[in-house]
Parts: sequence; C-alpha cells; structure tokens
Amino acid sequence: MVLLVGKETVVWFWTFLEKVVQVSGKLECKELNEVNGRRFVAERRKNSRGRFVALLEFFGEGKKQMVCFPEGKLGIGWKEVSTVLKDFFGREGFGEGSSFEKEE
Repeated sequence: MVLLVGKETVVWFWTFLEKVVQVSGKLECKELNEVNGRRFVAERRKNSRGRFVALLEFFGEGKKQMVCFPEGKLGIGWKEVSTVLKDFFGREGFGEGSSFEKEE
C-alpha cells in the first residue's frame, strides 16, 4: 500500500501527533482534513495491544486505506514519527520532483 499525500496533509498529521502526545489521559482524540476531494481522519484508538494512532484516507465510492502508528513506551513511537516528518520537510531541497505530491 502506498499513501501519497501532500505537504499540507503531512503538516496536519504531525501537528495531530504532537497534540496526542501532550493529551495523554484523554482517549478521545480525532481530527478531520479534506484536500482535493480526499478525506483524511486521524484518530487515537486503543485495543488489547495498547494505544495507537490510525490515519485513514477515504476516497472514491467508500474505499479507504489505513496506516496505524503504535504509541510505544511513553508515547515515543508517536514522537519519533512526528520528528521524522518534521525533519524531512525541514530539509532544504523539498519541492518539485520529490516523492510527495503538492496539494493545491
């Protein structure tokens, strides 16, 4: 599975991850984002294995895809993903020709 998203969606998602790390006690944490007819949902969830953040993309005729990010010890999993995304987009040279599509 490949999840191609633009910079704006990535920024929205890493901001969500940072909020989730700060709001440790409250389970309900969900945000929606829509870009060019694509709907994204970021949501903190819990199952028998622990807490995780689910990033869902809804597109065409009810189809969806989902990527899950486990919390890890003390939220380190979410912090690491957020840091990697920030570092990637903070590098010089990001722009056309990258592996991410630009959203308008």
